[in-house]
Amino acid sequence: MKNLLKYLSLGVVLATSSAAFASPLNGTLTIDGGTASISPTILNSSTTSITFAPNDQATFFGTGDFSGAGISFVPFTSPFTFTVGPMFPGELLFTVNDPFGVDQFTVDQVATLTNGALIFYGALTDGSVGNFILTPNVSQDGSFSGTLTAAATPEPNSLILFGTGLVGAAGIVMFRRRRNLVSAAI
Repeated sequence: MKNLLKYLSLGVVLATSSAAFASPLNGTLTIDGGTASISPTILNSSTTSITFAPNDQATFFGTGDFSGAGISFVPFTSPFTFTVGPMFPGELLFTVNDPFGVDQFTVDQVATLTNGALIFYGALTDGSVGNFILTPNVSQDGSFSGTLTAAATPEPNSLILFGTGLVGAAGIVMFRRRRNLVSAAI
């Protein structure tokens, strides 16, 4: 029972400790484009290029790390060419200036949804992985709504340190069990 309490308290400490991340960005950034913001106005699995209008019609807002002051959006790469399905060499879709610096969203895979939306999978410059879902307006007037969802990536050194600690704890448990079995056999 005494050992159980030790391990339980150790588990609570590990679970409540903050994990280190290679990137501070975590949240969503929504970008809405007005009339004639994208061409073609209908997107599907045969779409291989999108042309974006100048950025003056775009509105954006964010949650999480994208909701702070100092966020500005740099226009989309236009025209943006891609291949639906297989992975391809990364291509820059857009840049965001945030409180942490300049982050570029580079796309390496595109998928389609049944509603005509495209999902752009990629990563931000700071190491965050994310996806940008671009949904054209059903009125087919060239307006769209897009949401970038970014998740911070755990720092590799923290994961290695955590794994080493788990292996060490398992070794101590095995050592104590063997010692207790040997002393019980005597």
